[in-house]
Amino acid sequence: MRKERPSTAQRKNAMMAKITAYVDEHLQERITLKIISTHCGVSVSTVTQLFQKQTDITFHDFVTNRRMVKADQLIHEGLPLEQVGKTVGYQDHSTFYRAFRQYFGISPREYRCRLAETTE
Repeated sequence: MRKERPSTAQRKNAMMAKITAYVDEHLQERITLKIISTHCGVSVSTVTQLFQKQTDITFHDFVTNRRMVKADQLIHEGLPLEQVGKTVGYQDHSTFYRAFRQYFGISPREYRCRLAETTE
């Protein structure tokens, strides 16, 4: 009996799941297209095309989104802001501050203050 090969859609979904898991597990580290392509055993252009077609955002934006989702979670948990930035892969606070402000529209400190106001 012959084994059926997974469809193209199944392979793409599996690769996206593998990439998402890798990014989520390595947020503290430097994450590049080259690292991801090596991890998945495909070319950089394959990963780039996958993101372009599957998500409509760039790989860099995908990583930033995952980092900001995790930052939001850590701020809700009460982790100090300096540590939040390092935990989600920013080596210095100013880079984290700029990325956070660009993503959420307010600074991490303002975000934490608003969060505290809503929980009172």
